[in-house]
Amino acid sequence: MPAELLDARAWLLGAGFALHSIGIPFTTVALFTLLARWADQHDVAWWAAATLAGAATLAGHAAVLVAARTLGTPGVRALIRRWAAAGKVMQRVDTLARSGGGWWALTVWRWVGPGFAQAFWMLCALPRLDGRLWALLAYLAAHDLLWCVAWTYALLILRVAAPTAALWLDRLAWALLPAGVLWVAWARQKNKIPRTEGQLRPRPGG
Repeated sequence: MPAELLDARAWLLGAGFALHSIGIPFTTVALFTLLARWADQHDVAWWAAATLAGAATLAGHAAVLVAARTLGTPGVRALIRRWAAAGKVMQRVDTLARSGGGWWALTVWRWVGPGFAQAFWMLCALPRLDGRLWALLAYLAAHDLLWCVAWTYALLILRVAAPTAALWLDRLAWALLPAGVLWVAWARQKNKIPRTEGQLRPRPGG
């Protein structure tokens, strides 16, 4: 293992990719820009940088799988009570997971990004985790690695082919990183559905 993979920035980048795969909406461009900058500064090979991102992403998705299976049906029911659309999303994910064409839709969703973390939670929480779903999880894990390779290689090539553009991305990365978090927080607050009168009424004896 290269010594550079043991420094603090490498661990922070790994944590960022793991949190991103769990569902923290860090901006993908910012994460890979910071990764490419670190790799360039430390003369880390593109494949080593991609391996760092891929391992962290897989670790995050493995944590989601463990958490979702641990929470089980009670956790799903609690989620549906809190988020009314959760039941429909889970049904949609289940349908996609069990159809051939659905795998392509999930593949596109994984590469495009927005909303995939929530869909992955739903996928891992499905009550019937059979052989087909395990195969789908392995298939998506392979795409985790391909996704990291593609982004890492592209942004390192950008640093060579268009250094001015890379410089601007470097400057914007720290601003872009929390942009997704702030945007999602604002959107959720804006679209927050108020509780009904029945939900606001205290229970007898409460």
